[in-house]
Amino acid sequence: MAQMFMSKLNANERQALYGAGIVFVLSLIGTSWLTLILSAGVVVVYYLKYSPTSNMTWPIQPQLINLVLSGIVGLLALLGLLGVFAGAALLGGLGGYGYGLFGGIFIIAVVLVIVNAVGAFLMVRGTWREYQAMPKAAAPPPPPAA
Repeated sequence: MAQMFMSKLNANERQALYGAGIVFVLSLIGTSWLTLILSAGVVVVYYLKYSPTSNMTWPIQPQLINLVLSGIVGLLALLGLLGVFAGAALLGGLGGYGYGLFGGIFIIAVVLVIVNAVGAFLMVRGTWREYQAMPKAAAPPPPPAA
């Protein structure tokens, strides 16, 4: 079933789905509950878009929904990166922690935040490319001359 679903996705959607998977797993570990919900939302939108039993009428294009969801995740990941590196700068850099327990935990947290940012980047990039590839609506015709 998963292979059938993945075969329906194009390259941009697969990239966004991989990024959503990375963010989802790291959110389960403990980065943020909001990113957990938003990354799951991206996966659900793709599932509903390509589900054979779904006859959903979308209020707006699914590409735009996923772009907004992944944009929020990207913003939160960027804020997480800024927070971790600002904290490291305030406390004397990564070398100031030594090799004690707190230093090891901080290094693990930095790695998790960086991997989360990579997953968010993949989500944003894939959904942005998918949004750009979306067929644009034609401009309305001009009003008739009086």
